[in-house]
Amino acid sequence: MNTAKSLRDKLARGETAFGVWAALPDAFAAELMCVGSVDYICVDQQHGLVDYREMVEMLRAIEGRRTAVPITRVPVNQAWVIT
Repeated sequence: MNTAKSLRDKLARGETAFGVWAALPDAFAAELMCVGSVDYICVDQQHGLVDYREMVEMLRAIEGRRTAVPITRVPVNQAWVIT
């Protein structure tokens, strides 16, 4: 199942998407958030304690479960950080 496509389709139909925010730098905790009712998990680099290295590991853990879409909130609105 392509979770990203499922999330896009759900939003396109105007349905509610449920997500959780991960602010603690722990890939295992992020993986535990991957339950069937969660559509996305947002790794919060802006207000959380997550740095780049930890964010990569958290996104990998979420993606590995294939139940939720992993996304991140960047620490600053600067192109060099986002790209």
